[in-house]
Amino acid sequence: LTGTYTVFGSTAPILVDANGISQTMGAANDVIGILAFNFATTNFTYGLTVKTVGESFILAGGGNVSAGNPTFFSNNSQSGVISLGATCSNGGCSPGLQANRLVQGAFFGPKGERIGLQYGFDVQSLSGTVYGTVVLK
Repeated sequence: LTGTYTVFGSTAPILVDANGISQTMGAANDVIGILAFNFATTNFTYGLTVKTVGESFILAGGGNVSAGNPTFFSNNSQSGVISLGATCSNGGCSPGLQANRLVQGAFFGPKGERIGLQYGFDVQSLSGTVYGTVVLK
């Protein structure tokens, strides 16, 4: 029993620098992608393309549902971020959420028909972390 969720809305990505100053790095509703969830094993895989000013980033990987909270999930170490330009070459990008996560989220609505997903990745050349949120259905 599996389900595939598609992004239908997103916040504009923001960059938060080392001093805590944030700036918008793109436009709302510019993230595209999917998340496939296996309800039998509680594992998921995802692929998101985050467009920012002058660059696009691909976030991809997998993970599983939290044992302590069956509606919350996060990625594991199999996840990664690459850039379509040179921004992430030579290890220039890495997961930026707590506990070295690239994404985390939860199911919402009757029968889990929506997913709220947060992403965050450090970008060495920008001296900061890019954050954003997507909604999938």
